[in-house]
Amino acid sequence: MRKPTKPQAPAPDTLVDEPGMAERFQRALRKALNTPPKHRTSPTPKAKERPTSKERVHKGKTRD
Repeated sequence: MRKPTKPQAPAPDTLVDEPGMAERFQRALRKALNTPPKHRTSPTPKAKERPTSKERVHKGKTRD
C-alpha cells in the first residue's frame, strides 16, 4: 500500500508595495534613529480630594 501524499501548499501570494513605500519607510527609520531616547519619569501623584464639610453634605432637593 502506498502512503497518501501530502497536498502541496499553495504558492505564497506576491506582495506589491504601494508607490513611495520604500521612501516612507526610510524616512521613518531615519527619524526613529535620530530621535533621542525619552527617559521614563515617575507618574505625578494624584491630587488628594478633600472631604466635604459636615454642613454641606446633601445640598440639593429636599424631601416633601
